[in-house]
Amino acid sequence: MTYILQVDFKMEGPFGHEMVKEFTDLAKSMNEEEGLIWKIWTEDRGAKEAGGIYLFETKESACKYLTMHTAR
Repeated sequence: MTYILQVDFKMEGPFGHEMVKEFTDLAKSMNEEEGLIWKIWTEDRGAKEAGGIYLFETKESACKYLTMHTAR
């Protein structure tokens, strides 16, 4: 069964088009994550937050990703 994970974190920037430029390599590496089906990038410049909503093939692959992501 698929599993949705939402991650939010504090971030000073960049946002918008600058975020796209800065995180292109990160986005490419996420495509290689085991079990990741898709990610929606989120950002709130006013609250200085960013994150994403992810769909994984299984809860186990989501938990594995969250453990790795939290360590960053």
